[in-house]
Amino acid sequence: QVSILARFILLSCLALGLGGFAYWYSSNESERESEIERFRDLRLLALSDPSACMTELARLRADKKITTDELILLVELSLEVPSFSPDTGALSELDELLPGSPDVLVLKANLQYHEGKVEQAVAILRAVMDHHKENRRARYVLHKILWARGSIVDRIRAKGVLMALGQNEDEWGYRALRVLVFSRPPSGFLKREQLKAIKALRNHPLVASTDYLKACEVDLMIDGEERKDAIDKALAGVPDPVKEEDLGLWLVGLGENEKALSL
Repeated sequence: QVSILARFILLSCLALGLGGFAYWYSSNESERESEIERFRDLRLLALSDPSACMTELARLRADKKITTDELILLVELSLEVPSFSPDTGALSELDELLPGSPDVLVLKANLQYHEGKVEQAVAILRAVMDHHKENRRARYVLHKILWARGSIVDRIRAKGVLMALGQNEDEWGYRALRVLVFSRPPSGFLKREQLKAIKALRNHPLVASTDYLKACEVDLMIDGEERKDAIDKALAGVPDPVKEEDLGLWLVGLGENEKALSL
């Protein structure tokens, strides 16, 4: 028979083990929640300040604390932002971590496009869409490319897809609207459609201060005679989403020094 002392020791060890597991599980859950929150903040920062986001992602990578999702964001930024260079090393790392992942395939296609291999990029993206019809990253990148480099038929279809994506209040809706508003409009993009996209971008819940003002500027270029209306819309954006300092610089750039000084 097991003595009372032995039972006590056994129960104590079991309690310690369970307590240790509970602490480990709680600690891991807390860390995971922290990573999820950090990633959400970084995705938002990528939209409003890509340079600051890239700096933070590079720091996390150097400290070996970067998550797979954050590494995808790093590569995505390196391919999407003109002032950055494609991070092919990080893309190769992702290819090893997530072989066959649709998101990695989209990044590879984006790299091909970046290198001028438009047909190869489109072929990869169409294949991804065939198997992952709900992948918004693939849908966005494919139609961004077709909007810029496709045939007239491709551009008409891309316009419809990007406008439909723009109705979503997530980052892909926001990105789609930015493509429509800020890229050089191809033939077939009617003035009323441009104005509709501009309005949708200004009203998007994720719109950044500088993008709101850039949209007002595009509005000005399309409807030059409506200068006062465009400026009034910019003024109406303060304090959210438009920052007063951004508005001041924007007004000075337009030669509206008196309005800038009155802020």
